[in-house]
Amino acid sequence: MHLYLIRHGESGGNAGSDHSDDPALTERGWAQAHLVAGAVEGEGIEALYASPLTRALETASEIAARLGLRIEVWADIAEKWGTGCNVTTRSEVARRWPEAIVPPDMPEQWWPAQLPEDEEAAYLRASRVERALRAQFEATDERVAIVSHGGFGAILMSRFLGAPPCGYTRFSQHNCCISRLEVLPGRAKLVFQNRTCHLPAELLT
Repeated sequence: MHLYLIRHGESGGNAGSDHSDDPALTERGWAQAHLVAGAVEGEGIEALYASPLTRALETASEIAARLGLRIEVWADIAEKWGTGCNVTTRSEVARRWPEAIVPPDMPEQWWPAQLPEDEEAAYLRASRVERALRAQFEATDERVAIVSHGGFGAILMSRFLGAPPCGYTRFSQHNCCISRLEVLPGRAKLVFQNRTCHLPAELLT
């Protein structure tokens, strides 16, 4: 499996204009999303997953439109911190992104009550994601993209690479950067991380 990890575009939270738990993309974030969609257009990506949070789904919608793919919504790849108030519900996700595949077993209030999530719990969640991806794809040559978040994306890379929790974000990630892992049975190799050559300097956040 060739795994592409894409951080969402700049959100109102990143820009400091929206302090809710589910901010949307800024104008600059939409521009970044358009460019990252172009950057992965020729990569042969066959499956596209996204966090249910607005900023990730908006970014993924640009990629899905460019690649002709449907977004598969995956709650376990979301960033989980804050209070969990005003986070989009399952039915809102299905209404706003009707072409997306929303799992039938995804709870309406999918954000867990026990927040904020600590580092140990986040690594356990990343372990579930790693196992699920390996079970489906590791013995294949498929190219899979995940649109997630800075914190969880870094933890997921750490899990694939066998790195333990470190108490901070091990891998820095700009908005709409691309990282790529080559995943084989029992091992994984980081091909590149935080690639931003598709973004001009004025869109680097």
